Amino acid sequence: MTIKKISSERFCTKANEMRLITASIIFILSLLLAITFSACSSTDNKPSDDDSDDDTDDDTGDDDNDDDNLPNPCADIYAQDILPTFEVEIAPEEWDEIVYEYEHWQELNDQGLPIKVYHPLISFRYKDEVINDAMIRLRGSPDMWIVPKMQFKISFNEIDANGRFHGLRKINFDASAVDSTILRERLGSSYFQDLGIPVSCANNAKLVINGEYYGLYTNIENVDKEFLKRNFGKDHEGNLYKYIWLETNEDAGDTSDMDAFMSNPGIDILDDIVDLDEAILEWAGEAVIPHDDGFFVGGINYYMYDHPKRGFIFIPWDIDYAFEIAPVNADLITYEVDFGIGKPPQFTTVISDPEWYQKYLNAVATALSAYDVETLQNRIDQWEEQIIDAIEEDPNKHFTTEDHINQVAALRQYIEDRHYFVALWLNCKRGEGEHEIVNYGDQQYYLWYTQCSWPDAEDFCESMGGTLAVPADEAEQTFLATEAFGLIANSWWIGANDIAQEGTWVDPVGVALSYLPWAPDQPNGGEQQNCAVLDQQSAGLWNDKDCQEVYPSVCKLP
Repeated sequence: MTIKKISSERFCTKANEMRLITASIIFILSLLLAITFSACSSTDNKPSDDDSDDDTDDDTGDDDNDDDNLPNPCADIYAQDILPTFEVEIAPEEWDEIVYEYEHWQELNDQGLPIKVYHPLISFRYKDEVINDAMIRLRGSPDMWIVPKMQFKISFNEIDANGRFHGLRKINFDASAVDSTILRERLGSSYFQDLGIPVSCANNAKLVINGEYYGLYTNIENVDKEFLKRNFGKDHEGNLYKYIWLETNEDAGDTSDMDAFMSNPGIDILDDIVDLDEAILEWAGEAVIPHDDGFFVGGINYYMYDHPKRGFIFIPWDIDYAFEIAPVNADLITYEVDFGIGKPPQFTTVISDPEWYQKYLNAVATALSAYDVETLQNRIDQWEEQIIDAIEEDPNKHFTTEDHINQVAALRQYIEDRHYFVALWLNCKRGEGEHEIVNYGDQQYYLWYTQCSWPDAEDFCESMGGTLAVPADEAEQTFLATEAFGLIANSWWIGANDIAQEGTWVDPVGVALSYLPWAPDQPNGGEQQNCAVLDQQSAGLWNDKDCQEVYPSVCKLP
């Protein structure tokens, strides 16, 4: 007789169904209860949307990874030239329980009951392969679940600890509430792979349930021991964290490494406990695309792996919240999301160090080179052709096919626009780009063609010992406008601003201005527009602008 193992979560919900058991089963049940309540209490500090499993300590199974060629290739089910179809058969009563958990997750959660309970499958099929001991559960953050499509995790090692499917313990079927392209996660994964960052493999896949097409998903590799082996070979025994929550080596429970990181101990110790070269490249990659739910912006949806030889390595996750979700001009240092925990102090510590700041800029340049517009747009086009029929036929999608097509077009355009902005941003930070030096009497002016924000333009001028220029009279005003517009027919930043006090216009060092040649009906931007330009449309008279807009600039040299 084959005895199936019952997960602790499932036991919690089914304990009240136990009836008419024998004395021997009661004895076994008492042992299971002790284990169950221990397991439930060990996850009390994890949020309800935590999607981890309790088997990552288990290191059974064969290790076929090649340590000489890391990372090893993705499993074949993640190949980019296929749209795999996975079929599951599940008993009606088990399916009804899943639907109940999906529809009543809030009340279950309020009662302290598990939401994502594993249920047995009658069969799991891929092509001619059939697995009869797989299990399925809901996955993802319940408050981001969409109606009517459920998201799933299928596990192959709940019953048999050695169970694997194409070398995988689990596979994830993701249906993002914020991504009607169903391509962002896949595109982000391919980008980070190009950048050399360890990341989950991903493609799209169709799911058939009890003989009926249920929907199209993003098919995402699980971050677990198999992932660590694929990426780090024999060095896969370190602590893996989802944000600050330990996912491996839980029996030992030693989180002193994460405690040290979270204490933000300073650049020297961070350099000792973190692979900072990898970290700043991963942060730069998040900043370039940008990723609105990762470490860089103050999100908590990422993994960290404490490599035994290298220290902490960052692993991006949930990249569906990326690309055109963020403003196209999101800054690559200061940008953060309002629903996060704030800008990570470790990031601030690193880029506050002059040497590491330059390394970060170099990392942004590397990340930008991997953000190749033609390559990314070609992938979008190829994958869109691959999935469009499955999108049209998807009976549970939460958007129309027209919405999908429009959003794919928006994603495609965003790639181009974001690359343009990041290239400008990098030139601004590095002080690169063409310029002209002109003389007005004994005074020199540096006319910098590179379009930057006002703060970046002022930083650049200060790096040369000067400031953004402020004309003192009509003659100087006319001279600078004529020279600037003769080089580029655009508005140009000057130093006048009312950043400190609305309506009080001063020069960059805070001296109040008496000469204020505003264009008609200007300034009119209120608190939203605090920096002045020589307005090209008003023959050089001043106009107030949002300080984060980008224009060429006029520096007054010492």
